[in-house]
Amino acid sequence: MESVLFTKHLAPRVDSAKGHLDQERKKLQSTKVLQDSPEMKLEKADFFPPSDSPNVKSHDAIAAIVPFTTKNTAFQDLTGHFPHKSTRGNEYILIVYDHDSNCILHCALKDQAGMTIAGKKSN
Repeated sequence: MESVLFTKHLAPRVDSAKGHLDQERKKLQSTKVLQDSPEMKLEKADFFPPSDSPNVKSHDAIAAIVPFTTKNTAFQDLTGHFPHKSTRGNEYILIVYDHDSNCILHCALKDQAGMTIAGKKSN
């Protein structure tokens, strides 16, 4: 019986990373300490030659602690009517941005009535 070469009749395929995109590639951060050979030391000396002049301080860096003052501001927007009701009967979304906490909150609403908006707690 002859052996059949299936790969001979198949179209060439392109390997891809499909299905493995959430994984980190291997061997990126090796923990092995590499010993520098004399040739490598000469290459490093060529790339980073010593400076002829001494290091002179040219800039000052200053850090300061600034007290936080609250602005007590928030912005809100009620979206327009959605074309379909959700399974829970909601037809609107209330979006709120709080400036002090830099937070965006959202809340699903059944209608635009003021009592509905006032009585609803955000997610």
